[in-house]
Amino acid sequence: MELKIIYWDITEQDSDVVVNSANPSLLWWWWIDWLIHLRAWENLYQECLKLRNTKELKQWLEPWNAVITWWYKLKAKHIIHTHWPVCREYTDDSWKLVLENCYINCLEITDEENLKSISFPLIWNGIFCCKVEETSIVALKTIKEYFENNESNIEEVRIIVYSDEEFRKRDEKSYNIYEKAYKEIFW
Repeated sequence: MELKIIYWDITEQDSDVVVNSANPSLLWWWWIDWLIHLRAWENLYQECLKLRNTKELKQWLEPWNAVITWWYKLKAKHIIHTHWPVCREYTDDSWKLVLENCYINCLEITDEENLKSISFPLIWNGIFCCKVEETSIVALKTIKEYFENNESNIEEVRIIVYSDEEFRKRDEKSYNIYEKAYKEIFW
């Protein structure tokens, strides 16, 4: 498995799967989720509405659960929607377990669908109120352990740092933190 940390727009990824930091309702809400829904548009919205009405979801995607949809109009084949933790909602470090399970569930779905590549958005302190110093370690350790403990068909994992100029300064710090954590965990 090859792991890459790159600047780019997640909606422009050509990986088999792009992970969406989804609203529990599966309807768009904030930055990455909004971008994905905006670019994929009506077909994705309709598919998400249908998913919400299944017995499994009962209108709501619980924390760390994940579901897969098609990637309408864009380069990737599928979107995995997962409900990332909002760290300020936890009084302890239990958000880390939720985050680990988000990564694991997304990787498992990718393997179950026999897909070869997956792109995760960088999870940081914005809407999720998490410290990138902590999320980077959780993300990279979880990914590493998944591949150490499972037979997988996944060939490439990408962590995508959004590259819009407006966010570049903040994200450059996040990128550097992920790079440092990557070197500590994988070397």
